[in-house]
Amino acid sequence: MAEQRVIDNLIENGSDPDLAHDLEYCFRGDQTALERITDALTSHGYTLLDGQDLTEGRVVLSKSMMLDFLAIRAESDANEAFAKQFGGELDGWGASVVSST
Repeated sequence: MAEQRVIDNLIENGSDPDLAHDLEYCFRGDQTALERITDALTSHGYTLLDGQDLTEGRVVLSKSMMLDFLAIRAESDANEAFAKQFGGELDGWGASVVSST
């Protein structure tokens, strides 16, 4: 359960689980697949990170979420399905530490 390991690591490193975190999901695929994934996920509240070139075979999209295991697991499952549907692959997700101080 990679989601729980990432959440635990964030908290161990000082993240406040009561604050929203920008989860960055990384996808791989050809330009067409990445364009389709980007279009689908931006309509679901994701933001394309600046400075990306879809011709490089990789794209990172961000969405603000709480560190809730079940919600993140559901989001990851949905993103994996989107990636497969459009001919790409979900490579994983990460987030930066967010603290209240």
